[in-house]
Amino acid sequence: ASTISGTITGSPADGDKVDLFYPASVVDVSGESPEVKTNEQLLAKQDGKLETIAEKYDYRMKDGATLKVVLGSASIEGAVSLENQLAIVRFSLVKQASDGTSALEAESFEIDDNSGQPIITVTPSSADSVFYVAMSPANAQAFHFAAKKGNEEYFYSQPSATLAAGKY
Repeated sequence: ASTISGTITGSPADGDKVDLFYPASVVDVSGESPEVKTNEQLLAKQDGKLETIAEKYDYRMKDGATLKVVLGSASIEGAVSLENQLAIVRFSLVKQASDGTSALEAESFEIDDNSGQPIITVTPSSADSVFYVAMSPANAQAFHFAAKKGNEEYFYSQPSATLAAGKY
């Protein structure tokens, strides 16, 4: 169990509902009211490392947690479980040749959701053949992948993939 603390502005009343997010970096607080970043904003550029996903992208949330206000102090009523919102996918790139397969150490890796434009671009600090990518949940979605190594480009299409939130 963990404890999350924060500040609620305004005048919270007993029974009010609040939405909880972790980590807070998924919420854009630059405007008048906080907005959750869209997955497109949040996930568009990644480095392919599992550690970075844990730090920046693998967010959890709870809609409508109930506040308990006692003597002007607000707390969440009861225990709250924050649910993962993204799927974490491991990609292992291999290059096929007539004499077998070998690891394809790509300098960049793009994912297209059948829109014709990359939705995620992975740029590792150095060429690699294994990438971890945080992705939005999808049901029977077509994806296209492009890996680049120097002047060489490699493509693969997956006609139907289902990605579940909170699954690896």
